[in-house]
Amino acid sequence: YFSPSYLFIAGEEEEEEIIFEYDYSGEEAVLVAYHGELEEVILDETVIRMKSEKQTKVVTEEVTAEDGTVTTVAKAVEETVEDPVEYPLVGVEAGVFMNNERVKKIVLPDSVLTVGEACFQGCTALEEVVLPASLETIPDRLFYACASLTSVNIPETVTSVGLYAFGDF
Repeated sequence: YFSPSYLFIAGEEEEEEIIFEYDYSGEEAVLVAYHGELEEVILDETVIRMKSEKQTKVVTEEVTAEDGTVTTVAKAVEETVEDPVEYPLVGVEAGVFMNNERVKKIVLPDSVLTVGEACFQGCTALEEVVLPASLETIPDRLFYACASLTSVNIPETVTSVGLYAFGDF
C-alpha cells in the first residue's frame, strides 16, 4: 500500500508538496520514492502516517413539544477521525535517489535494515552518505557513478559488497 508523505516548505507556496512516498506493509514502512530537490536528506527512524477511522458517537438533543414538555432525544452520528500512527522505517527500495543531481548528503537511520540496488546511482552531486549501523549488505551499483562522493561510513556489520558498488562509467 503506497502512501505519499507531505513536507511543507515554509516561505514557498502555501500547498504541501509530496517529497517522500512509502510502502506500508504490516507495521513497517519502506521508502519507495523521493521527489524532492533538497541538498541534504536526513531520514527519521519513524514515519508518521495519518490513519482515518470512522467512529460513531451518540449526540443528545433536547426537543420542546408544543405543550412545553422537554424530551431528550439521542441519535447516532458517524464521523471520521484521523489519528497519527508511527511506522519504523526499515528499508529504502532500489533506485529511490537514482540520478538525483541535487542531493549532496543523505543520512539513513539505524532502523533501516536494507537498501536496494542502485539506490544512489548517478547522484552526481552526492558527497556524503551515512549508512545505518545495522546494514549487512552494500548492494550492486549502490554508489555507481557518484563522482563527487568523498565520505561513506561502512558499518562493521557489512559482510558483503555488491558488484560495481563504487564503480564509475
